[in-house]
Amino acid sequence: MSKKVEQEKKFDIYATCELAGLQINNTTARLQVRSNLDLCDKPRIGLLLLFLIGVFVGILTIAYSHNYIEIIIGACLGFGIAGFSVLIMLKQASDYLLITKENIEFRNDFKKRRLLILK
Repeated sequence: MSKKVEQEKKFDIYATCELAGLQINNTTARLQVRSNLDLCDKPRIGLLLLFLIGVFVGILTIAYSHNYIEIIIGACLGFGIAGFSVLIMLKQASDYLLITKENIEFRNDFKKRRLLILK
């Protein structure tokens, strides 16, 4: 039993959240949980590659196509894919949860919601 109690005392929530890619700011007035934008993890590397592929396709179609329809379709698809990946990265970087004494505020999918705490 003493080993189990000792293991429970050693649990660190900050280290666990850091492994999960979360950042906790804790003061007496508020608690804020944000996601870290780490560009070296696998999903974000995939988004960066998708962005580069979109820009590459858009530039290639503008530079090497002679037909206006091909230029319009290729540029729209390429830069659309690049813009979509940028929006996903911005969404992931802006999500947070904020808890104060008066309300709970969270932002998810570019939508900000606030819940009042009744006393």
